[in-house]
Amino acid sequence: MSMPNLSAASTVTEAINTRKAVRAFCNQPVSESLIREILTTALQAPSSGNLQPWKVYVVAGSERDHLVQAVIDGYTKNPSGEEPEFNIYPQALTEPYNSRRREAGEVMYSLIGIPRHDKERRLAQVGKNFEFFGAPVGLIFTIDKQMEQMQFADLGLLMQNIMLLARERGLHTCPQAAWSMWQQTVRERG
Repeated sequence: MSMPNLSAASTVTEAINTRKAVRAFCNQPVSESLIREILTTALQAPSSGNLQPWKVYVVAGSERDHLVQAVIDGYTKNPSGEEPEFNIYPQALTEPYNSRRREAGEVMYSLIGIPRHDKERRLAQVGKNFEFFGAPVGLIFTIDKQMEQMQFADLGLLMQNIMLLARERGLHTCPQAAWSMWQQTVRERG
């Protein structure tokens, strides 16, 4: 697995072209001031009617470790997660989307040497989501239940801002829908 390339992106185009979902982070700390700087700038994201429908929770240090342990404990007992509040993917995903998703998964597992039949190693790899893939800082995004599709799009704009600003500063990120599988545990820990 590749470790983050800590060279900064000098343009938005370079940040877009070098952004990737990293799934193996080094444990180099990221300063609170840098996180605040990224978030302050990212919050300039547009939102319909200026609702700014998001909340962002930053978890680092012992707070991060306690959350990770709580979710890993839950995952060990029930890999399917808790009762979801929404579907990560549509229930009846059609083509070409279903093939794209399946092919992306196959490529990812093949690159890290996990064959399709090795369910145990695949489950262990999925579990790494709930360790933030080793990243020292995690961001949890929430949105009020009354919000609709447009506000989820607004949240996506904020998240993209954060990912590109992180790249500009030499950091990588990994957006993870998997954390929504543990919404109750996250809420209890928050």
